Amino acid sequence: MAVFRPNHYYCIKDKIYETERFPSSEAAVSIAVLDEPEAVRLKVMTGEQQKLLEAGKAIRFIKYADYEDYLFCTFHIPLQKNIRKEYAELTMLIREKLLVIVVQNEAAAFLLSAFTPRYGGRVLNLERLLAELLESFVQNDLEYLGELEDRITQLEERAMDGEVTNFNHQMVHIRKELLYLHNYYAQFQDLADCFQDSENDFFVENRYFRYLSDKMSRLYGECQMLREYSMQVREFYQAQVDVKQNTIMKFLTGVTTIFLPLTLITGWYGMNFAGMPELNWKFGYPLVILVSVLIILLCIYIFRKKKFF
Repeated sequence: MAVFRPNHYYCIKDKIYETERFPSSEAAVSIAVLDEPEAVRLKVMTGEQQKLLEAGKAIRFIKYADYEDYLFCTFHIPLQKNIRKEYAELTMLIREKLLVIVVQNEAAAFLLSAFTPRYGGRVLNLERLLAELLESFVQNDLEYLGELEDRITQLEERAMDGEVTNFNHQMVHIRKELLYLHNYYAQFQDLADCFQDSENDFFVENRYFRYLSDKMSRLYGECQMLREYSMQVREFYQAQVDVKQNTIMKFLTGVTTIFLPLTLITGWYGMNFAGMPELNWKFGYPLVILVSVLIILLCIYIFRKKKFF
């Protein structure tokens, strides 16, 4: 089974074959997979397309341009091992019976080499090849979203047990990944819709792009659900923190309330007026101690009865 490798040529004759010539006049579709220096050397792109190629390096995820005689797409595909910093970068130029793929880094070369068309007894054409190739870019994303869901669930369970450390740091990292994927799937779905609605005659049928659009819509919806779930878990954790803080404040308030009468007694008998009878009474000091202990016990009894703590 043929796979795409940089600086190799292919053609479609019901199936995909590797060839030495580009383009092939005998093929239904000719395909060139080139690295950027080779694309420049062979001049497979015009000056305008070369400018689009350079401008595409500054995009975030996907950029699509539909012209009268060609389609131009630039991809920055986030890699799951470091989804916010590493991308597979490639560009596609689509003409009638012609597909040029410019590979711009090693990650994109690996991504293309892992692609295998699914024939299933059906004739392969340009639109089916493109739809299957684009689908291969997200073939493992549903499993990755499942891993993110498991990470959020673990944080939720640990938050319930009060065992979470650096909760906000972990949750912010997950939410950033979900935000990146959310925007990525939205742009990918727009691309599939643009292919489906393209007025060019490059594609015989657009149903494969409809399937691709539906898949991107499901991934987008799953990502949106996880963003809402992460928000709920974050609110739950904040509620747990608030309850813990309220419990501490409640305890401190109770302690302060218990010792408030003792503070009054201390201030009262600390004035040392000459006319205070308890100053010269030999049982005055033990009496104050007894009264203080009774006040403490009475306050504790009342607070426990009112379920204050």
